[in-house]
Amino acid sequence: MPTTSREEKWTYERRKRVYERMLKEFGPKSIWKGARYPLDRKPDFDRVLKELATRFSKETGMSFTALAVRQQFDFGITVQKELKDKSQVKSLILNVAAALDARFIKRADLPSYLRLGRKEA
Repeated sequence: MPTTSREEKWTYERRKRVYERMLKEFGPKSIWKGARYPLDRKPDFDRVLKELATRFSKETGMSFTALAVRQQFDFGITVQKELKDKSQVKSLILNVAAALDARFIKRADLPSYLRLGRKEA
């Protein structure tokens, strides 16, 4: 049976590019006045999300939206304490690793603990 190669939409490299761009545009997360975006530069932040979505869409032929970029970004800066499923755990791990690698966040920015929620049978 032939195998087909299916490109992963959110690769580690794409995630890292998001944090590198945010660092270039707005500096490290530690200097931001807002929790999820730099309060004094919200329109610029929204513009960067759109630019990244457009670039990723053109590069891959897949559809990326600014909201999708924002959702991935949020996993890298999370203060969330509970994750509900495996996909959230995977997104958190890969985005935090990319954010750390890009030097957008530091180890001190990470939550001190996380709880994995379990679904009731």
